[in-house]
Amino acid sequence: SPMDKLAVALWAQAGVLLIVAVAQQFDGFGQSVSWLAIAVASIEVGRRLPSRGVDIFGLVVGGLALVRIGLVDSFFSPTMDTVRVEFAGVKVTDWAILVLIAVLVLNVAAHRIRGGITPLWGTVAPATLAALGALGWLIVTAVQCDGYAGTTAWLAGTLILLALSPLAIRERYLEIALMLLLATGARWLLVDAIAERLDTGWNPDDMLPWINPQMGLALGIAATGVWATRAMNVRARVAEIVPRVTTGWAVVLLLGIIFLLVGASFEVDRLVERLATGGVSWAVGHVRQLLLTMLWALGSVGIGLLARTLMASSPDGGPGLGAVLLRRFAWAMLAACIVKWLLGDTLYWSVFGDPRGARALSQLVNVQMIVALVLGGGAITLWAMRGRGAATDPLAPIAMGAPVAAAVVVLWGLSFEIDRVIGQLSPDQEAALLFDPWHLRALWWTGLWAAGGFVMTWLGNRRSLASLAPSGWLIIIVSAIAWLTWDTLAWRIFDGRVDATVFLNLQCGVGVLLIVLIAAAMLVRRTTPVDDRAVALPPEKVRLVGYTAIALLGLWLGSLEIDRLPVSEPMARQAGLSVYWAIYGVALVVLGFVRNAAAARYAGLALLTITIAKVLLVDLATIGKTWRVLSALVSGLLLIGTSILYTRLSPQLLGRERDPDDEDETVP
Repeated sequence: SPMDKLAVALWAQAGVLLIVAVAQQFDGFGQSVSWLAIAVASIEVGRRLPSRGVDIFGLVVGGLALVRIGLVDSFFSPTMDTVRVEFAGVKVTDWAILVLIAVLVLNVAAHRIRGGITPLWGTVAPATLAALGALGWLIVTAVQCDGYAGTTAWLAGTLILLALSPLAIRERYLEIALMLLLATGARWLLVDAIAERLDTGWNPDDMLPWINPQMGLALGIAATGVWATRAMNVRARVAEIVPRVTTGWAVVLLLGIIFLLVGASFEVDRLVERLATGGVSWAVGHVRQLLLTMLWALGSVGIGLLARTLMASSPDGGPGLGAVLLRRFAWAMLAACIVKWLLGDTLYWSVFGDPRGARALSQLVNVQMIVALVLGGGAITLWAMRGRGAATDPLAPIAMGAPVAAAVVVLWGLSFEIDRVIGQLSPDQEAALLFDPWHLRALWWTGLWAAGGFVMTWLGNRRSLASLAPSGWLIIIVSAIAWLTWDTLAWRIFDGRVDATVFLNLQCGVGVLLIVLIAAAMLVRRTTPVDDRAVALPPEKVRLVGYTAIALLGLWLGSLEIDRLPVSEPMARQAGLSVYWAIYGVALVVLGFVRNAAAARYAGLALLTITIAKVLLVDLATIGKTWRVLSALVSGLLLIGTSILYTRLSPQLLGRERDPDDEDETVP
């Protein structure tokens, strides 16, 4: 109506006159403060009338005041830069006081502005004003505070908002506090930690490791994050959300833990550099990486323990997505630490690092091996803390492989300890051992991994671990293949025969150990109750592979030692090999009859065939006619004896009741 229009015009004129009067009457500091006062008064009047127009007028005047403070008072008023108080890196100027007044006014306006006009207005306006107040706090503290004081001020602002969040829901203080906390953590990381560390004047002796303002701020930020997660949990329960661990809660908690680990990582770096400057003879970079790996591995175990605790305390409805997220992150972080240790902390530094650093460390009791034990123990701990819902988790197969990962990490660490021991040998000690240093490493590594594989097989069968037992068996078989090929054949071809004591040498000892371990692993598998066996490997396949490996190891082991005999005539070794192979072939045939194993009989016949061919083509090439006749006669008699044995024993032994799946129906 015309009266409404007249009233609005009068109100608008009064407002403009009021703004202009303040601009004419006050200058500088007073003008900005007066406009802020008008803004607060207008919002209060608009709340009481009520009048949305008066609220908007107050916001416009307040916006003018903020523009003046940010552009005019900060750049064109020299007197505003006068320092009133300066203490511990904090400078209090007139401009800083003016900004703090503006921050206070914004928060008062956010709390007093009228809600309920429209849903959007009642929600957006208070939150926007509160966010502008937080932004003002960030700006003034960033400008007026130096070093750690600025980060401390940002953290203090976060704490104030968290304390006020239960009393002010419309203002979204909790959400603003989380963003302010994120900004505080980013400032600490980029300014207080990374920039300070990259500074050319950085000195690790300036502050004590762990006990210093930088680490104190990191702890404060992490503790504030924990407080924020509790506030989020309370907010969720008030809103009648299912009382489980929510995803947002878990994400904030994870960020806090990761931030704390990052802070601790910088302290590890400070500690290592401090020790290095103190004259400790370490490979500084290697030790730093090892300690960082151990720190983050322990952090992953801590996250897993937290997830397990939350699962145990959750209602019957389940652990919630947040706890599952924590568990998965713990597994992923530990897996990353294991990969980093396997490839970077050990293999890379062994190949490209300073060998003097490796030799300076004592065997077994050193940082590298301690980290291996921590990683292995961490994998076992996370696997033992699977908790509810682990079987249906998509990462369950990876988690089930945790015992295997733990065993592999420990064996990998022990392998480098063997390398360390051999690398510390003097030239005289290496010569006394007869074998080439790298040949020694290969033999010791084969024996170590085979023994570790047997322990894995034994534990897997004893504890019914579906992944550990077959993995251990595979490691034993791979170790046997390594001994048959690289540890013996390759070195014999390219490096020649090692004149060590026959049967009393490391090469023979490792071969005998492999035979014993394979037989023991098969026995453990057979004596384990059927209900408790791992389901990955059928017993019949284990027996077939095991007997085959033992047969090959026994044949090759005896052949190597005969080849090592200290005889002057080369043909004597060839004759010895032929005799041994023939006896071994007959033994396989007999064993095939006794055990009703067709594969053993076929292997024995094949070996006899190879032996006869060797005798006729190799052994008889350099001897006289008389010896050739005798050799042919002995070979023929050996074949005849085998044939008679086959003919006499096959009716009795093969006529017994056999397994229906046995396809050995005929006897050659």
